[in-house]
Parts: sequence; C-alpha cells; structure tokens
Amino acid sequence: MKKVSIIIPIYNTCEYLTQCFNSIEEQTFSISDIEVIIVNDGSTDNSLEIIKKFIKKHSDWILVNRENRGLSISRNDGLEIATCPYVMFLDSDDYLDRNAVKSMYAAAVKTGADIIISRLNGFDSKGFYGYYSDKYIDKYDSFSYKSNKKILKAISVCSKLYKWELVENIRFIPNVKHEDNYFTLMAYNLSNLITTIPEYYYYRRYREGEKKSITQKLSLQSFNDLMLNYEYFFDNLGFEKYAVKFSLRYFNNYIINNLSSDKKNEAKKSINHYLLNLYNKNILTKRKYFAYHIYTNIYGLLTEIFSRIRSCVKYEK
Repeated sequence: MKKVSIIIPIYNTCEYLTQCFNSIEEQTFSISDIEVIIVNDGSTDNSLEIIKKFIKKHSDWILVNRENRGLSISRNDGLEIATCPYVMFLDSDDYLDRNAVKSMYAAAVKTGADIIISRLNGFDSKGFYGYYSDKYIDKYDSFSYKSNKKILKAISVCSKLYKWELVENIRFIPNVKHEDNYFTLMAYNLSNLITTIPEYYYYRRYREGEKKSITQKLSLQSFNDLMLNYEYFFDNLGFEKYAVKFSLRYFNNYIINNLSSDKKNEAKKSINHYLLNLYNKNILTKRKYFAYHIYTNIYGLLTEIFSRIRSCVKYEK
C-alpha cells in the first residue's frame, strides 16, 4: 500500500506543470509510495497534453479528466479517490522541495500528529519571500490546537500533511474562494496533535500581470466568500471564541488591504450581517453579539488609522 496521496487540481497551468510534476519525481521519498491524483478541471490550454506525457511514464498516477467545476470540487474529487494513510495538496503552479514528503512523513510517524506543517516559501520572477505565517512555524514542535491557537494563522492547506483519518469527512465548500479557511479550521479543531517543521518544503508561486491566479484577484465577492467559510465552520462546530475574534481581525485587515474605497463600506456592512447571522443561529448570545459588534468596529477603526499613518510615513520617505 502506498503511504502518501498527493492531490493536484489543474486548470490552465500548462507553463508550470512540468516543474510541479518534476518536483514529485525528484522526491527523496520513494515515488512508488506516493499516490499521485491529478484532477484536470476542464483545462482549455495544453495542460492535458503535458499530463498525459507524465501519465505515460507513471502508469500508477491517477487522472480525473472532467469539465470545469472549480478548485474546491477538484480537491474534493481527489479526497474521494485517495487511499493512503496520509494526504497532501499541491497546486499545479507550485512545487515541492525534494525532501518534503520524506521529512513530513517521517515526522508524522515519529510524533503521531494529525497534521504536519512546514514553512511555505512564496516566490515570483524576482525571488523568494517566505510567507506571513513563518513566525508561527519557527521551530520543531508538537502541540494541540487548544494550546496554540495562533497556528490558525497558517491557514493554507498547502505545506501540510494530513492524517487521512482526520480529514476523511471534511470537504471544501464548493464554488467559493478562500476555501482553505473552512477546511483548515475544521482540521485544526478536530485534531489532537499538530507538529511544525521550520523548513521550506512548499514553494508557492505568485503569478504576475494578467496571469494572476483566482485567489490573487481579490474583490467584494471573494470577501463575502471568505465570510461564508467561517459561517460554515460555526454551523458545524458551534461557537469557538478564538475563531470568531480571528475572523473579525482577518475581515477588517482584508478590507483595508485589498478592497477599493467604494467597496469598503459594503464589506463593513457584510461584517455586521455576519455577526447577526451567528446570533440568529444561536451561535452567539445577545451579549456576545453586541460585544463582538463593538469589538470589530473599534478594531476596524484603529486598523484604518494605523494603515493611513503607515501610508503617510511611507509617502514622506
């Protein structure tokens, strides 16, 4: 039996696929122990031709070839097929360090952790930048989510190895952006042990110009999708104090950093509707509803002020 399933959803990424697939072929972990699941999500470029070249070399690689249905459903399709004790996600424009699978699998076996997290290195044509969550993965460590909830800031499903038993009943929400948020929230809260490895084992590409990925194109709709992920989480697991506060801080920073001025007020109204929905579903008590309503407005105001101060200082320099 193979040991690690790698799920690769693909949509029109032909120019990056060879590097992505090569990074699997070059793993120091035995390739015969890796179950590669490729979901071609209705690509209209040359992606399928490149996939077939690699399938010809690796007859045990699995290909799901179907019409375009989106990233969430592609990952879900991969989860339905996966048969290994551990699973990881690899986006088709990214690639793995050659020691990624070997080191993360060894850590999983040694610690018995449900989730192994390595650092994620963002890059573009100008170089490598690390990632905002680096400081939360700064040492070899094992802990429970309850004892270290700040790990929630490492929200991407990439750069993680999951125990299959943990995620077999978790699925991505179809047809929304920021789908990692719901999946990771669920996985963290259901896990017993998490292990971090402070090595860069996953390389995430920042596409430039007109080639930007869907998750790089931020809008009011994507903001509302982000909130939907958290609503689904609370619908499934109920009130979780840290997740509520985290989501409100996340939303306000998202508004300030990513939305145009004409969309900011609409997004702020959406936050109030988000809290009201949690209250109407009895996830928040009346007291908590008003407390978080005040909290998010104060936090949003302070964040806006500090953002403007930073912009002025930068401009003066």
